[in-house]
Amino acid sequence: MGRVVGPFGVRGWLKVQPFSARVDALAGFPEWWMGRDGSWTVVRVEQAQAHGSYLVAEIDGCRSPEEALRWRGADVAVERAQLAPAAPGEYYWADLEGVEVRNAQGERLGAIAEVFTNGAHEVLRVREQVGAEGSVERLIPFVPAVVLSVSLEERLVRVAWERDW
Repeated sequence: MGRVVGPFGVRGWLKVQPFSARVDALAGFPEWWMGRDGSWTVVRVEQAQAHGSYLVAEIDGCRSPEEALRWRGADVAVERAQLAPAAPGEYYWADLEGVEVRNAQGERLGAIAEVFTNGAHEVLRVREQVGAEGSVERLIPFVPAVVLSVSLEERLVRVAWERDW
C-alpha cells in the first residue's frame, strides 16, 4: 500500500509514499507489515498523518533518523482482512495482477503484470509471452473508454485495444 522513502524529522518518523488515491489511507491501521524481498516484520503504528502527498508516521521502536533510515525502501502493507471490501466498479490493484486481458475481438493480449498510476489515471502493464525467451509489453489505460469489463471471478479483463497498438 506504500513504500518508505526515508526518515522524516529528528525523532525517527518515517516518510511514506502511499500507493492509494487517499494519502492518509494507511493512517487508520494500528499495525503495518513492513519489509522487502519477501521478508516481512509487523510493526505497531503509534501515529500517522498526511503531510502533503506523503504520509508521515511514528512506529514503535524507531526513535532516531538513523533507525528510520534502515526502513528506507521497505514496502508497507496491511493484512487483507483489514481492508474494506472494494466498492462496485473498484478493484484492489493486487487482485488484478495475473488476470488475463483480451480485446473486444477475443484476442489474448497477455496478463496484467502491474497496475500503476501515471498521475492522470491508472495504467495496466500487460505482458504476453512470445516464444520461449521473449515477451511483448503493452501499457493500457485503465479508463472506462478502454476497459470494457472486469471479471475477477473469471480472471478476465476485456478491453477496446488492438494487438498491434
